[in-house]
Amino acid sequence: MCWDACWRGGGAVRFNGIFSVWERSAAEMAGLLAGTGKAQVAALRCFGRELGIAFQIADDVLDLTGDAALLGKPSGSDLRQGLSTLPVVCYLESGGNDPSVMNVLDGARNEACLHNAVNAIRASGAIDRALEEARSRTRQAKEVPEILRVNCC
Repeated sequence: MCWDACWRGGGAVRFNGIFSVWERSAAEMAGLLAGTGKAQVAALRCFGRELGIAFQIADDVLDLTGDAALLGKPSGSDLRQGLSTLPVVCYLESGGNDPSVMNVLDGARNEACLHNAVNAIRASGAIDRALEEARSRTRQAKEVPEILRVNCC
């Protein structure tokens, strides 16, 4: 998919977000500290990366769909900061052309414009596409190679 390539390209889209780095590093460090081999460390790195990306996508979706009172921040905070998260990229890729989205991405920060942009993204199917990517990344993380399975007994 186009947006997946954009993510891997490290462009403006927050793909390799800080949570992805932390998850990957934490999982990899666990293997290093445990003294596992290179193959196990590589598998742990992959597991952490995929799980971290899934977490970041879920966080980005919550930013657009969650209840502000429960989140502790207003809906659309990432968009307000001008961050093009996966739901925004999915919206744009699907041909979304609501002027409020483009205005916010171009720097407009008034609440009415932001509110309209969030609603346009919610109504577009972009949230479902982003969640499917998060589910896909979670499935990939679950496909931990047999090399990591430990027999406890």
